[in-house]
Amino acid sequence: MSDVTAPFVGVIMGTYNQANYISHALDGVLMQRGEFPVKIFLSDDGSTDGTREICQKYKEQHPDRIYLLMSEENTKGKIVESLYDKCFSSGVKYVAMCEGDDYWTDPRKLIKQVELLESDLHLSVAIHSQAVIFDGMEGQNFVQGNIFCKKRVALEDVLACFPCNFTASLLFRNPKTLPSWFYTTVSRDHALLIWLATFGDIYFMDDVMAVYRQHPAGITKTIAKKPFEELIAVNERKTSFLVELDGYFNKKYSSIIRKHIFHQFEEALTLSRLHGRRFSAFRYWLKMLQHDYARTVRMSVAFLIKRLHF
Repeated sequence: MSDVTAPFVGVIMGTYNQANYISHALDGVLMQRGEFPVKIFLSDDGSTDGTREICQKYKEQHPDRIYLLMSEENTKGKIVESLYDKCFSSGVKYVAMCEGDDYWTDPRKLIKQVELLESDLHLSVAIHSQAVIFDGMEGQNFVQGNIFCKKRVALEDVLACFPCNFTASLLFRNPKTLPSWFYTTVSRDHALLIWLATFGDIYFMDDVMAVYRQHPAGITKTIAKKPFEELIAVNERKTSFLVELDGYFNKKYSSIIRKHIFHQFEEALTLSRLHGRRFSAFRYWLKMLQHDYARTVRMSVAFLIKRLHF
């Protein structure tokens, strides 16, 4: 920690058209206390709403604490891949993350997480609870606590909880590289957690030290509004990721991963039915049947009984 020439903690922050939120995100990092140097690795993916100018202003005010990467056009998130490389190769020991519309609430967040990881070399990640806030729907706000139901979490536990999103809560040891399958999935938050869990256990802290924001412009909401073809494409990307993951681990965790694959087929079947795509629905039913015959038959019989009953 005595080397002040290189950042000790790197914070990866990607943003796109988040002018109403990005200052809050940056301030949450800049307020962090600690004797160790912290550097923000910030990217703007071709924003047109003033986010770009806000990022430039913060860079000018904190030239030594912010590395800024900007794109003239929207790269659909590709720019963040360069941000990972830049952060990992900068010499940081630990890495944290915060999306441009999320923010940290505790000025001692990094201190608490760093102290935990420094005290236990068998841990690869320190994660904590977060508040989930719905813009314009405050009555739905809640605290997202420990979904793993245990303090110390292993790779099997992470694989079982698919997907999970604690991006703003993570602090992890610098992994130096990312696997190829990290870039093929829709849910990179979960893919990252899976990769990090291959290096050591994850410890879940009860402290609520960040806010995960849900709003109309958020990525989750945007996906939900897409047409059938795009929704199915997202579903199939998730399925392909799971298949690739199963191969990567040499089918060691097939009993867990295959359940998620089945769920993806089931989701695709439901989407097809809701959009009146009967042939597509039949195709995914066949995939379910091939993947898990007994489970598919049970579900099909239950569905027919329900239809006949009503």
